[in-house]
Amino acid sequence: MSTEKMLPMKKFEKIVLFDIDDTLFDTETFIKTDLTVFSLYEDVQNTLTQLYKIAELGVFSEGEIKLQKKKLQKTDIEKYFLKKNIHIVSKKIDVVKEIFEQYNRKKQTFFVEDRLPILHMV
Repeated sequence: MSTEKMLPMKKFEKIVLFDIDDTLFDTETFIKTDLTVFSLYEDVQNTLTQLYKIAELGVFSEGEIKLQKKKLQKTDIEKYFLKKNIHIVSKKIDVVKEIFEQYNRKKQTFFVEDRLPILHMV
């Protein structure tokens, strides 16, 4: 019998926290279209759908709150994230350790982030 069958995946023991810009959201297209086209990278919808089955999903992003939330809504991915797991801040570097500790006490925590200095903080 394989280990996979013996150890059921427990969805809520894991959380994946995503940055929005340049990881989920195609920021380059947004800028090139004078902030009018809200789009995701090609595999984002499928990836979120699959991860949603095995982990809790969240957002840890930097920027103006209204605009970041609009990106989630316009691209129809807001449905994957519980409100309590959406963290949009002005400077991630200032709160990354706090966010990590908040989740890591109870869950295996993963960050999907395009800026290495943020990842080096955890």
